[in-house]
Amino acid sequence: MLRPWHCLIMHFLAALKSPRSERAIEPLANKAMLYANQGKEDLEMAIKAHSLFQQTDSMIQLSRLYYRHQESKIEFTRKIRNTYELAINNALRIYHVTQHKEYFEDALTFCEKSKATAIRDKFHKQAVQAFAGIPDSMLEKELQLNLQLGAATQALLSINDNSDTLYYATLKTLEDVKHKMEEFDESLEEDFPRYYNWLKEPEKKASLIDIQKALKPGSILIEYFLGSEQIYVFGVSDKQYQNWVFANNETVDATLNNYKTNIEAGSNFKSSAFCESAFKAYQLLLEQPLNYFTEKNEVSNLKIVPDGIIGNIPFDALMTRACQNINADAPYLVKKYSHSFLYSNRLLLDKTVKRQWFGNKACAIFGINYLSNKQLYGDSVYSSLPFIEEEVLSVQQLNGGDLYFNDAATVTHLEKKLSDSDILHIAVHGSFNEDNPGASGLVFSKQNVSDKRNNTLSLAAIYGLHTSAQFIYLSACFSGKGMLAASEGVMSLSRAFTYAGAKSQVITLWEVSDRASAIIAKSFYEHLKNGKTKDDALRLAKLKYIDESSTAIGQNPFFWAGSVVVGNADPLYANPIITWLVGAIFLLIFVALWYWRNKSN
Repeated sequence: MLRPWHCLIMHFLAALKSPRSERAIEPLANKAMLYANQGKEDLEMAIKAHSLFQQTDSMIQLSRLYYRHQESKIEFTRKIRNTYELAINNALRIYHVTQHKEYFEDALTFCEKSKATAIRDKFHKQAVQAFAGIPDSMLEKELQLNLQLGAATQALLSINDNSDTLYYATLKTLEDVKHKMEEFDESLEEDFPRYYNWLKEPEKKASLIDIQKALKPGSILIEYFLGSEQIYVFGVSDKQYQNWVFANNETVDATLNNYKTNIEAGSNFKSSAFCESAFKAYQLLLEQPLNYFTEKNEVSNLKIVPDGIIGNIPFDALMTRACQNINADAPYLVKKYSHSFLYSNRLLLDKTVKRQWFGNKACAIFGINYLSNKQLYGDSVYSSLPFIEEEVLSVQQLNGGDLYFNDAATVTHLEKKLSDSDILHIAVHGSFNEDNPGASGLVFSKQNVSDKRNNTLSLAAIYGLHTSAQFIYLSACFSGKGMLAASEGVMSLSRAFTYAGAKSQVITLWEVSDRASAIIAKSFYEHLKNGKTKDDALRLAKLKYIDESSTAIGQNPFFWAGSVVVGNADPLYANPIITWLVGAIFLLIFVALWYWRNKSN
């Protein structure tokens, strides 16, 4: 953990070097706010304010280029979040008066610009690099520097003693890597000016038309912005769009926290109390959007871009009507809808994930039953996971691939499989460190008994990794839990893997049952191999678990509602029936050509 005085010095030096564009933001934003306040009664002033907010946004995007590391980007965007809230409010006011679609679209864009800044910046940078003519050798060097950053961060967080000599030597290594990264960026700017000129261009936004084209019939996008005084909700389907605004007050926090606390308590709560909190949370988050869209068209799938605490809410267990008991007949949201989380609506436009028509995706599977070897896995704080072996074997049977179990489930093996696996299934303990969130992570096996290092792959280190995995199943406790950053969302292991390049994941929001996880994971992959989307596959797996649980305890949402799909929910495999039909057609064509050739001879 960085010493407090060291952090203060870093922030002070960064403030001294703040770019001119950042210093120009405040007076421009203040003028926009003044016009917006007058625009409450004067449409012309509101339109002028809108133009100023757009100029302010351009200044913000330009200023963000100065910050090299995601921590500084997040802190910068946190400071200007209030500007985006006022910009959203002003744009929606103009839209409701004029009914001009572009103002709704701009409000949604402002909403997007206020969150997931580090992830969106990386997407933008990668898109620019693809067209800027940067040699592969330079891109490889950048990748290696990122890997060194991850390794140095991991080493710093792995120090278990209080040796100042070791701490400062490791800290110096980390600072040296950061310095090399800054020098690399400066050389890119000097040698490839076109790259940096393009990088200064506004990132490609997901237009309203783009989003609607990406949404299939029956799917709707719901995006939230938690403002200081109001909550803004945007809803978009393939044909309609609408927004809702309601007050953000202590009642909202109490409703969401009450529901979250109740479900995480497991069986230690009253059924009626949970049902009441689940229905109130549903009324707050989804009732108005779903009532609106279900009147227009049938809805079966939700794409949710959360904000703040909403990113920690298990939507599947929300009650769509008042209920008293948590049995198999309870009106859970999962009974009607599948859903997935998106860090940004831009992820809807990502079509790089391809379906596998024949054979299996390249798969690597990791799992540990900890108490079998405390010297390698840690002390008794890590409870035994007796169903892990059953889980990983069933995943391997369905997907094929390489299995790394117990002693073989090391960070080194995982890092080797990050670049050549389409699917990663990781069934290990997850840890959440509230005092030092960057030290939260996944608990792997040590390399050997004499290895003195911490065997946790930390959240901070994952940000420095790179993966080409299309899908990661994080069957680990707390993989979706983390501290809330106002401009970024939940700083979780899931977000770190997304930043590292993962297209989609299944994550957990709390300390899950390994038995329930094993059952749901097996069923999930069965549906996935049958061509289902990831969110539909998870929904069907949960419904099967609920139906086959013979007791009220087994049906408790604590056991099944904690997992959620994040990112691209598209299918990984083609429907086997379609695959057989395609194969049969090709066979018939081959036979016909063979027959025609022989007949002509």
